Amino acid sequence: MKTRPLPKDAAGLLERFSDDVQEIIYALRERILTVAPNASEVITDVGYTVSLQYGPDDKVSHAFCYIAGFSKHANLGFQVGAHLPDPEDVLEGTGAQMRHVKFATVTLTHAPWVEDYLEAALALRGLDHRIGDGQTLTRPKSG
Repeated sequence: MKTRPLPKDAAGLLERFSDDVQEIIYALRERILTVAPNASEVITDVGYTVSLQYGPDDKVSHAFCYIAGFSKHANLGFQVGAHLPDPEDVLEGTGAQMRHVKFATVTLTHAPWVEDYLEAALALRGLDHRIGDGQTLTRPKSG
């Protein structure tokens, strides 16, 4: 892994997913941290999945993108994705704000356009590659 290591407690949260989905999650994380190497990373057990959020600080509402794992895929999501350009026609979702791209194989995570979408999401939030403190915060499921 070229980017910062994932803390042991965070890696433990990802163990609920199959090896294939974990590989997709780690590959997407690498892509995000290549674009914004010091982005603050907040990893949360939200019950039905584990969410990895990336932004300028530990406030999820400030994040520019996230990863969410599922049984057969992982999503790369954008909090304000409804306003992102979508030249590859890959964004899914119908909500007022959020959109995501579904990745069913690790090979798909290497698509050259992924970086373009990440950079556009940063810019849309008024951020750039210098954001964050380079820290990872793990929030286990509460309750």
